[in-house]
Amino acid sequence: TVEGAVDWLSAHKYRSVLNLLPSDEQHYEALEAAAREAGLQHLHVPLPCPGKPGAAEAYTLNQARVLALCILGLPRPLMIVSGKMHRASAAWAIAHATRYDLTSEEVRALSLASELNYREFPLLDKWVSDYLALADQAHGAGRKVLGPIDIIGQELPGWSPAAGV
Repeated sequence: TVEGAVDWLSAHKYRSVLNLLPSDEQHYEALEAAAREAGLQHLHVPLPCPGKPGAAEAYTLNQARVLALCILGLPRPLMIVSGKMHRASAAWAIAHATRYDLTSEEVRALSLASELNYREFPLLDKWVSDYLALADQAHGAGRKVLGPIDIIGQELPGWSPAAGV
């Protein structure tokens, strides 16, 4: 059950759930309610099943950037949920490449693991590959794929935690 899965996440000290299920999938609302009731952060970024007609429109480079920022910004440990985990593994690969400044070759080596099953869908494989091509271009120019964002421990100008501003 959804509640049982969320109980397991809580028992294992997970702090966040990123839900990639489309709004029309049956467990979407139950997962959100159970996660929030358990005190977990919950974020819903719906992505259609890559095998459905018209799904390609959702898999843009901008959506890849949004997911990378969501994954990198949510409290850890984080569970990414997406049915049979194809979408979750693609999103993880994109975020991992972003966080650790990996090249497409390094991510391709990681994607040989059976847990990263996104390559079973040509649409997801292309989506990740297109994002990694941007990462490779950024590396070649001496930049990071998302620009000059320091993901961990960045001090934001004009914001003081002590002052609450």
